[in-house]
Parts: sequence; structure tokens; C-alpha cells
Amino acid sequence: MEQTERARAAFTRAGVRRGVRAALAITIGLMPFGLVVGMVADARGLSLLETLLMSGLTFAGTSQLVALELWSDPAPVLAATLAALVINLRLAPMGAALAPLLDRLHGFRLWGTLATLVDNSFALTIAEMRAGRRDAGFLLGAGLTMWGNWMLMCGLGHSFGAVLRLPAGHPVFFAGIATLLAILVPIWRGRGDLLPWGVAGAVALAAQGAGLGAPWPVLAGAMAGAAAGAARDFRREGGGREGGAKGGGMTLRWDVLAAILGMAAATYLCRAGGYAVLRMLRPPRFVQAMLQHMPGAIFMAFLAPTLANGGWGAWLAAAATVAVQAAFGRLAVSIAAGVAALWLFRVAAGGL
Repeated sequence: MEQTERARAAFTRAGVRRGVRAALAITIGLMPFGLVVGMVADARGLSLLETLLMSGLTFAGTSQLVALELWSDPAPVLAATLAALVINLRLAPMGAALAPLLDRLHGFRLWGTLATLVDNSFALTIAEMRAGRRDAGFLLGAGLTMWGNWMLMCGLGHSFGAVLRLPAGHPVFFAGIATLLAILVPIWRGRGDLLPWGVAGAVALAAQGAGLGAPWPVLAGAMAGAAAGAARDFRREGGGREGGAKGGGMTLRWDVLAAILGMAAATYLCRAGGYAVLRMLRPPRFVQAMLQHMPGAIFMAFLAPTLANGGWGAWLAAAATVAVQAAFGRLAVSIAAGVAALWLFRVAAGGL
């Protein structure tokens, strides 16, 4: 028994090195996403320092991208915090699932390692656990490697955007939307997702049409879509944008700092709270079912109003992005296809 407990508590340098090596093999595929987030941050008026603070403290690309698409001047503290909280709820059950690996750890080894938890490091660690290796150092090594890559790419993306200074509405900024669309493809689980995703998009459009500002259309759509999917599951079971002025490279505004800290706190709450709370207090089955539908619902709730405002060109670019991602499964290629489709549409329509 004691040997088993020690195995569960393993946290070794060898495990960290193994995690680094495993993460290096997949970071190339994550590079375009970081570049896009950095470019969008520059377009929304964040300085390089603000962009790096957001990326380093939050370290959750999809929620950063959605928050940036909702960005305004002054910084939307509540909208950004809610976006990070709702989108990153998926991290909560991940932390709980890692309990066999983390149960015997304490202090920084536990809570610091959880701070690096992202989808890909979780997947790699689960594979390690299923192979019979339980070394929490692996999770930390993988997470830190991805964090370093994320910081570098976001910084390069911001610098690249600052050099180009593209006008607002340029097709290249569709890359942010294309990224979210491409991420939707592997999330799709079949026709069963049509109901929650459709409800999410419809409710978000209705909320926007009613004059509700950010983040309420996204939040209302996500909750409605997830609830619709959960309700259907229970029946089957027979029971139950444009930012403000450009800042200097190292400027830091108090409103932006508040939004960043709100996002960071919400994200860490999801990462660590999943382990600390969901493991001790099993949530109701309906809530568990809602969490299963939440990722797709939140994306659709954001994308539907955005694409509706973008006109036919945006819809054409969205279709191109999804088709390429479904065919090839390459994030960078899918983003490029969406941007190119929108650019070609604008050229054909008579200008950019």
C-alpha cells in the first residue's frame, strides 16, 4: 500500500523532462494559434506588455481570443472575466480526472502544476497514466513547454501586427474567427450536437437583436444551448470590436490590468477548482450533462452573431475554414483558407 501511495505521489525531474519532450512534438501545431492571438491583441489596442501579461497569466488561448473579440475601451473587465470563466469551465473536470496523479501532492507541486493545465497537456498526461506511469512532473514539464511556446508566439504575433498596422476590418483579422471555427470541427460529435449548437446560436442572435451588449449574448446562448443539450440527454435516458488607441510596446493601463487579472483568476479557478471541488462534491447529473455540451455551445453563441454581422463574405470564409479543417485537420491551413476566402470575396466584390 505504501509503495502504491508513493507511486501516486511521484514528482521527478525525469518526469518533467519526459513531459518536455512529449510537448515539443506537438507545439508546432499550436504556433499559428499564438500568432493569431498576438495579432488580434495588437489590433484591439493592447500593448506588448499587456499582451504578454494576458498570455502568461491566463494561458488559455480560446478564452483570450473570445475576450479580445469582445474588447472595448475602457477594457471590458466583466466581459473578459466571464468569457474566461465560462469557456474554461471545461478545465474543471480535467483537474478532477487527474486526481489519481495529484492526490498525494502538496503546496506548489500541486497548485503550481495545476496552473499549467491545458487541453493538450491533459491529453498527454492521461495517455501517460493509461500506460501505467504516474509522475506529476510529466504534467508540469508538458505544461511549461506549451506555456513557453505560447508566450513566444503571442509576442511575435503582436510584433508582427504592430509592424503591419493593418486597417480595421482587413481580411487577415478573420484569422481569429477562423481559429474558433477550426476548433469547432474536432469538438463536433455528430448530429446530436445540432440541437445545443443551434439553440446557442439562435439565443445569442436574439439577445444581440434585443440590444444586449457583451458578454450577455454569448453567456445567454451558451447556457441555453448547454441546457437544451442536457435536457435532451435526460429525455433520452428517461429521467433526469474594435479597440481603442494603440498603446506603446510596454505600456500598462489599469483597466486592462484589471481585465487580465480577472481572466487569470477565473481561469485558475476552473483549473484548480475542478480538482478541489468537483472531486469532493459530485455535481448534479444535469450540471454534468451541461458541462459536456458547454464547449460547442459557447463557441456557437459567440460565432453566430459575429458571422451574421460580417455578411456573406464572413459566411463564405467560415464554410471554407470548416471544410478545410474537416478535410485536413490542420489548424494553420484552415486559418489560411478562411482568410484567403474572405480576401477573394472582398476582391471580387470590388475592394478590401
